[in-house]
Amino acid sequence: MTDESTVAGRRATLRCAFCLKLNRVDMDRAVDRPACGECGRPFLLDRPVKIGGEDLERLVRDAEETVVREYELDEDGETLRQVWTFGEGEGVYGSQLGEAHRLPGGNVLHNYGSGARLREVAPDGTVVWDVTWENGKDRWLGRSTPLEDLYALGP
Repeated sequence: MTDESTVAGRRATLRCAFCLKLNRVDMDRAVDRPACGECGRPFLLDRPVKIGGEDLERLVRDAEETVVREYELDEDGETLRQVWTFGEGEGVYGSQLGEAHRLPGGNVLHNYGSGARLREVAPDGTVVWDVTWENGKDRWLGRSTPLEDLYALGP
């Protein structure tokens, strides 16, 4: 688990805002002010970057793991602030159909969709339980619906 000020064990593909060249950046070294390999100008990591089209496709294709992030919205300042995250460094990946639900007790139910895995995670990042389906590449999880009491559905 990390907070808003910590980024661990991640690489990112970023497009230089000046020359538009794609670069792989080691986010563990973000404090060293990484620069573009083509033009040498620094990446502006303290500013939001809009991505779409070809860059978004590449970002999804090159992803190495799935991470759940929760944000607070500051409507007056029109900004998001990350308040919780889980999954960095876990090496678990699902490319499609994943989702996360905040449960009434504060835990998070994380469905990895095409990764054929379902986890419940406590606010401190402890995995409460973890289910992986065999032959995961051939199994997909659809939408998950948290139920407070399964037996309440019975006759």
